[in-house]
Amino acid sequence: MLIVLSLFGCVSQRRMLRGSERYQSDNNIVVDTTVIPIFDPAVLYVLAREYENQRDTLRSMGEYVEERLIELYPEQAYRGMMSKVSNALIESIQKVQRTPQFRKNTIDGVTMFSDNEAYFNTVSDSTEVELMQMTEAEASVYWDLNAMADGDAKWRLVDLDSITVFDSEWGLRAQLIGGELPYLVSEEWGMAFVCMGVSSSMIYRVLQSKARAEYVARHFFGENTAYGKRGDAYKHIFVNVLLRKYTTSQIAWLVMDFYWEKKSVNMSCDHMMDYHNNLVGRVYQYENILNGSDDWRNWAYTLYEFVNDTTQNAEYMSWRLSTPTLNVVEEEKQVSPFKYIYWSKDSELLEDAKRK
Repeated sequence: MLIVLSLFGCVSQRRMLRGSERYQSDNNIVVDTTVIPIFDPAVLYVLAREYENQRDTLRSMGEYVEERLIELYPEQAYRGMMSKVSNALIESIQKVQRTPQFRKNTIDGVTMFSDNEAYFNTVSDSTEVELMQMTEAEASVYWDLNAMADGDAKWRLVDLDSITVFDSEWGLRAQLIGGELPYLVSEEWGMAFVCMGVSSSMIYRVLQSKARAEYVARHFFGENTAYGKRGDAYKHIFVNVLLRKYTTSQIAWLVMDFYWEKKSVNMSCDHMMDYHNNLVGRVYQYENILNGSDDWRNWAYTLYEFVNDTTQNAEYMSWRLSTPTLNVVEEEKQVSPFKYIYWSKDSELLEDAKRK
């Protein structure tokens, strides 16, 4: 299982990487080593692919990426950083394994591995574009990043600043990184995947799936993609569908239930809504949303129709941000796993969500 492989990979890397609590770089910059920095996922993808191109058998992917991150981010990255990632990952997984929530999600999400989840292996770049049915805008970003990783000269962070993504079909206009609307959002799972030595192609599939879910949800629901609204539910259901289809249900669980939820600071109503809707997309409505099609655009519209039918397919919960955890947990158990949950209507403001 992926979790077991993750533990072995990180334990091995923990033995190889060493670091002190304070690290002074060659140019006398003192780095804060009490924290684990989070780096732009596009950077981590390019470095992971760069490592694979090097065919370096003397260093792990984590060691190679750590050294390159020190070059690129001398004020944030430090030696021994990946060792801290390994330790944190092992501790987090062991903690989650002891909870009933983990066992529930493992049964529903991880063990449902079937023949149609056969996309784990790396394929050629052109096949990757076809596999994910990339739009012209998505493929442009993919080829630009690959060119950086495959080039002879070392690239610079400024090379990423010029990459923009524009897609008129979905109303998408964003900077690759940074900016008011970044195409890719930095999250902790990126460092963990590098620590595990996950292939660069798998890292990119996760990046593309999460970016796609974000901009498609914005296209359909505008600003109503957070705070328990229907657009928030749509986003979680859709990204789980994409991740299961393009990776596996195991990786979908690891990214969405483990990293997105376990590492995020959310109130109980948000957590339970997300857990529930993750399973709706990953398990209970997965085949219905795919509906025999390999085109993600069809899935997007099928899911939109599903989410819009609140009478048949949704359960509105009278939760607020202040609703006690015990109440939220017990009430979620009463909802059919084939229905999605939302607890805030599109007309409501954040101030409404705080009121009992």
